[in-house]
Amino acid sequence: KLQFLYLIAAVVIFVRNGSASTHSAPEAAPTMFRLAACVLLAVVGAGAIDDRSTDHEQKHTEMMLGLGGDDEPAKQPRKAPELVTEPFFVKFHVVLTGRTKKGKLKREKDASFVVKVNPKWSPKGATQFKEIIQENLYDEGRFYRVKPGFVVQWGIPADVAKAKEWTGRRIKDDNLIPGVTNKKGTVAFARSGPNSRTTQIFVNYGDNSKIDRMGYTPFGTVVEGLEVLEKVNAEHGEQPDQNNIQREGNEYLAANFPNLSWIKSAEIVEMGEDGSCSGTTEL
Repeated sequence: KLQFLYLIAAVVIFVRNGSASTHSAPEAAPTMFRLAACVLLAVVGAGAIDDRSTDHEQKHTEMMLGLGGDDEPAKQPRKAPELVTEPFFVKFHVVLTGRTKKGKLKREKDASFVVKVNPKWSPKGATQFKEIIQENLYDEGRFYRVKPGFVVQWGIPADVAKAKEWTGRRIKDDNLIPGVTNKKGTVAFARSGPNSRTTQIFVNYGDNSKIDRMGYTPFGTVVEGLEVLEKVNAEHGEQPDQNNIQREGNEYLAANFPNLSWIKSAEIVEMGEDGSCSGTTEL
């Protein structure tokens, strides 16, 4: 609609200013200048609309994918701490829930998975993730978004006060390194736009390289227990409202989605040469 208005404005300017001069040779040059200005106005207007359309399309795509981060007004990214440079491992202890084929609740089952963090892929993301683990932010948190074949997402703190605090601890984006992509098993931060990463993360259930260009930069890979994540209870899909989780925490989830799988704790661990965990490291 705006592009159409630009064109109408250009025509009106030309007609009003050029009609009186079409009968006079001295006005020929100014008329040409007016014509050029009108054409330029129309082209610039069209370009502006195209830019806004592209931005709108990307935001619409992100909304449809549902990989947005905290739904808060944009804030100035905080000054980041010293960047992590060495890879590290994080072990998540989780509780799996679900239902039988007859609809009865399954017995809760303890399980775990391990993420290897590669700072070279995403220095700022890796550093943010390490801080989150050190502050036990994911403890007692729920897997509130599970879309089989696409992603499993978590990261809003169970503690409402911490959730509110961390919405302001946004980090700047990392540039995607050639060859690094959102393939099956990779871990990345959710986001709501440029420089908006906070605490929400997701694991790719499949090849999601289509989201690479949208700024979802992987910072690690699940190296142990991917099958555990694939068993996370998916009965509620994408129903939990993330804004309500931010405001009310686990109280909201317990009242409305009591059977979600959840995280007991997460810790930085050492990994042996055989790929096994050798215990918790000092933080």
